[in-house]
Amino acid sequence: MRKLLASLMVVLFVMSLTACAYCDSKENGPMRKLGRGGSNCVTFPCEIPNRMNIATKRFGSAMGLGYGFFEGIAMMVFRLGLGMYEVATFPIPNPEGYGPILDDPEFFTMQSSNDKGPDNEEDASGAANSAKTVEK
Repeated sequence: MRKLLASLMVVLFVMSLTACAYCDSKENGPMRKLGRGGSNCVTFPCEIPNRMNIATKRFGSAMGLGYGFFEGIAMMVFRLGLGMYEVATFPIPNPEGYGPILDDPEFFTMQSSNDKGPDNEEDASGAANSAKTVEK
């Protein structure tokens, strides 16, 4: 029993020394990739209501409930698979420089620009355009 405990302590000590190799100050590194993967593995069910909301804002209620639901299921499966891939391959710098594969790598860091509908788009100056403006 003592040999097992001593061996376990040695293994844990060696593992704790190697953790510093993964702690880097770069924006995208192995630990960031591991965090992205873990986040995607946990938050993947949120894709269904999110995609339904986006489709409702873009196309209306009926399309949001139908199209958004099935798009959410597809993105849910994709986000879970991507999360498992990133967790399994976090020490490997693929894609180049540990970069994200998706445009919105984590669910909760998505920009609000993803859910803008046709009536709520912004131009380059930041002013809101409305399709319902009355021309004079």
